[in-house]
Amino acid sequence: MEVKSHMSKYLVLCVVSMLLALTMAGVKAGRKERCKYTLIIPSDYNNIPEEKSEGNGNIHTRSLSSWTWKATRMENRIPETIWEAECNSMYCVFPTNGTSSSQVVGRQNSVPIYQQILVFHTSASRKCYKASFLNIVVGCTCTKTRTY
Repeated sequence: MEVKSHMSKYLVLCVVSMLLALTMAGVKAGRKERCKYTLIIPSDYNNIPEEKSEGNGNIHTRSLSSWTWKATRMENRIPETIWEAECNSMYCVFPTNGTSSSQVVGRQNSVPIYQQILVFHTSASRKCYKASFLNIVVGCTCTKTRTY
């Protein structure tokens, strides 16, 4: 019985070694590896939310440091479209007392607010993903002018 046990272990070891050798030969021959994980993206992910659901409405135009939205699109990235803020002026604009006109104040600058977001870059087969962070402008704010 002991000889059969040793033979069984030897046979299992040989089979595992052969499978490992075949796997390594396949990788060396240029076969593409499969991804370990897949990412499922909802079909409505890129839809622009309604203004009411944003909570702040048109804050980008009502701000003292207003901005406009600029879309950048990259085909092999998730999300494909990213909306980024662009400051309308380098100065802040303050409303004049009791009137609808406004006044530019040169002592305060309009500066961008940055945030890092997670993006995924897809392979040509769209089965593998590489995650990275991207710095984007999400709005603008008023700050005191820098003095050196």
